[in-house]
Amino acid sequence: MSEFVAGDRFLIRHFEGEQSEYLVTIEAILKFPTFEVALRSLPLSKVLPNCNSVEEGVEIYKQFVSLPTQEKDGVLMFLLRVDEEAK
Repeated sequence: MSEFVAGDRFLIRHFEGEQSEYLVTIEAILKFPTFEVALRSLPLSKVLPNCNSVEEGVEIYKQFVSLPTQEKDGVLMFLLRVDEEAK
């Protein structure tokens, strides 16, 4: 399924405007057959905050992973908790 497991911690760097870093913990790893199923199952505002619809979100993800690949391999979604801002 994934090399990661719930409880793993890692650093995320964000480079938009000012650089920021966050130490996060994986709370859960959820598997879905496709991004469409994932986006219909989870709160869209949490998965893609600036997205207006599931259909728009599916188009965004299809830019990175084709539907046949999604159907073959599935899709993982990580529930993350921000532990602290590192910078």
